[in-house]
Amino acid sequence: MAETTTQTVRIALVGNPNTGKTSLFNVLCGARQKTGNYPGVTVEKKTGTVPASEYNQHSFSVIDLPGLYSLRPASPDERVSARVLLDRLEGMDRPGHIVFVADATNLQRNLYLFSQIRELNVPVLVALTMTDLLEKAGQKLDAEALERELGCPVVPVVAGDGDSVRQFRKRLDQFVNQSPLPDQHLKYEAPLESVLDQFLAEARTHHKLSRQEAIQLLFFPGDERQWEPNEAVLELAEEATEKLKSSNLHSPAVLTRSRYAWSKKVSESTIQRVSTPAPSFRNRMDRFLTGRITGFASFLVIMALVFQSIYAWAGPLMDGIEWLFSTAGELAGSGLEGSPVLQSLLVDGVLAGVGSVLVFLPQIMILFAFIAILEDSGYLARTAFMMDRLLGWTGLNGRSFIPLLSSFACAIPGVMSARVIGDERARKATILVAPLMSCSARLPVYVLFIGAFIEPHYGALWAGAMLFGMHFLGLFVALPISFILNRGVLKTPPSPFVLEMPPYRMPLVKNVAIRVYEAAKKFVVRAGTVIFALSIVIWALSYFPSTNPEMEKVEAKYDSMIESLAEVPSDQRTGETDNSPEATPTEPAG
Repeated sequence: MAETTTQTVRIALVGNPNTGKTSLFNVLCGARQKTGNYPGVTVEKKTGTVPASEYNQHSFSVIDLPGLYSLRPASPDERVSARVLLDRLEGMDRPGHIVFVADATNLQRNLYLFSQIRELNVPVLVALTMTDLLEKAGQKLDAEALERELGCPVVPVVAGDGDSVRQFRKRLDQFVNQSPLPDQHLKYEAPLESVLDQFLAEARTHHKLSRQEAIQLLFFPGDERQWEPNEAVLELAEEATEKLKSSNLHSPAVLTRSRYAWSKKVSESTIQRVSTPAPSFRNRMDRFLTGRITGFASFLVIMALVFQSIYAWAGPLMDGIEWLFSTAGELAGSGLEGSPVLQSLLVDGVLAGVGSVLVFLPQIMILFAFIAILEDSGYLARTAFMMDRLLGWTGLNGRSFIPLLSSFACAIPGVMSARVIGDERARKATILVAPLMSCSARLPVYVLFIGAFIEPHYGALWAGAMLFGMHFLGLFVALPISFILNRGVLKTPPSPFVLEMPPYRMPLVKNVAIRVYEAAKKFVVRAGTVIFALSIVIWALSYFPSTNPEMEKVEAKYDSMIESLAEVPSDQRTGETDNSPEATPTEPAG
């Protein structure tokens, strides 16, 4: 028992986009997450740990793979996931277990990818999400029947339900303990199935390969592989290919047709309608939030409220942080009066440097909280669809909106997220204009100037409006520049825009909290360390040398000049700027 409690099992979370995969990852791993890049690429890699507990004897190392629709990828993110699953990513082994996250409201489409995953000969558990939304739509899914059809464990899970998550952890622990189930996969058309089985039986005497690897070798021989087939396997593959060609079955369309037919059959046999759904709230909201007039109006109102809230809500928190560090400076200064250098270093260097970083942390956290809420609720996808009309004349499409919006937080993830744009020239144009957005690093500067010049004279309402305007100035500048780039330099042709609309959801507090925590941590660690180091350098340059006789003479001379000017009547000081011969400057004393 002691060995099982310390054993760590590697698991990959796999699924289509917008299936609740990342929400499940967050509730399982909590704050025990790390981000990095996959070997050799700039795609973000998210990993986390699930410690052993009363619900699971094993601890789990979980990797959240980017969402994909097929093992034939269409974007850099999908390509990374496919390479990991096919064990083709150099420097990273494929996890030994897979949790396939399937959206119950879109089961038929999700099963297409599952049919490919099942052919990898890797143990698979299906995490069935969105079952609560399926019931609201008047439908019910028979999880036991689906388990029989798929030949692997099926566990319904609702990320926002603690009991559901605990039951899922129990089933996950049982899943890694049990013996692998018999290989169960869809059957293709009879001639294709016969050729494939014969090829596998003969090829496995030379090399251990999965059913999916055999399909890749027969239908997509030009794809990269971690292993090089020997001559015997290549000869067998050539013979099998000739048989398929003679039967007019050597086409990926044959595979696709079989997968969709199987997905439809399984979906229809496991889901039944139990009641008539209420009038669609989603349709009514979509008509309002994506309408030509109401959509843009609601977007501007929401964005204005976001930036107004950032300024108004962060004010008391910033004042509290300033008071805290001011008080700490006074206490530290009074305790170190006998050591002026150490006193100045601690008060003017360390505390001032740390305080200058943390004082802006509330605004960063509020900004990222709003972005997380808008994204998790499903609103950002609608905004991207709506913005396709606005961005079309510039040569971009709606997919460019998410990278541009992400750049308001930081230009680096904004540029990285542009990889989801399929058209290469539109992707380059988006990358070039993304840094024009006002990132969160500029937010402290805006707040400093607005607090000094706008709020004292015009109030908090106009201060929030000015903050909103300064952020959107970058967007208004970026659009004509994008037009020039796409029409004059890159000559980007119009590209179609297809986007899946996720259902409206209530954002999970834990998901939002994790996103805010990660953003705050990155700000403090990355920007904070640089600002703190520069604060110490500036303190040292201003403090040393602490006494300079020559500089003291210069300062004394200028002090006396300023004092003498202060004694001159105002009308005579004004005359100093007059160029007429009668106006003679007053000679300062000293």
